[in-house]
Amino acid sequence: MADPVKVARDIAKFAAGELILIGGVATYLHVQRRPKVKLPLEMTHDTDAAISAVAMGSLRDALPVTTNMRLHKEQVIVDDVDVDLYPQHMSTLRFSYADLAPYAQRYRGLRIAAIPHLLLLKLDALADRGRTAKGAKDRRDTAKLLVLLRGSPQARALLRGLASSADLDALDKVVGSSAFVEIARGNLKAASELRQKALEALDAVRRTP
Repeated sequence: MADPVKVARDIAKFAAGELILIGGVATYLHVQRRPKVKLPLEMTHDTDAAISAVAMGSLRDALPVTTNMRLHKEQVIVDDVDVDLYPQHMSTLRFSYADLAPYAQRYRGLRIAAIPHLLLLKLDALADRGRTAKGAKDRRDTAKLLVLLRGSPQARALLRGLASSADLDALDKVVGSSAFVEIARGNLKAASELRQKALEALDAVRRTP
């Protein structure tokens, strides 16, 4: 199977820059760009992205895209990597391409959704598949993003404006889960340190600016 990041870069070329990575690949890239935090990298086997309606039209002209009306997305397979695309005109995700675009960050030639947007999209994924193997990875990704959130006042401010009290309670449950022990590969001391950073990030979000 090809590298999902390379596949994302290849697809982005057809989208004239109007494609924003979400999901596991975006989380992977956020962790990779902050090596000093010393979080383990965990690659996903597929790629998810929000895309503008115009870029979706261009992509459809270039690649064999399949429409999944039930899940409100477009799908394409490139080098055995499944790519799920969520066009602005049909997606039912919490955030559309237009919501993500002003805050997206550039890294390795790609645009990736901001940490607060990813956190809340991960919560929605957990609500759907929290008890599955994919849900366990979603939980680990969420835990990592919370650790990264601690180091960004701008991201915390954005999350404060986006998250409901129910969202913050759901993030608390992730903090209390086994995700940090899994990330730390059973090292309880390291897991405790990571969990504390996540707690500090959430506490800062809850405090008024």
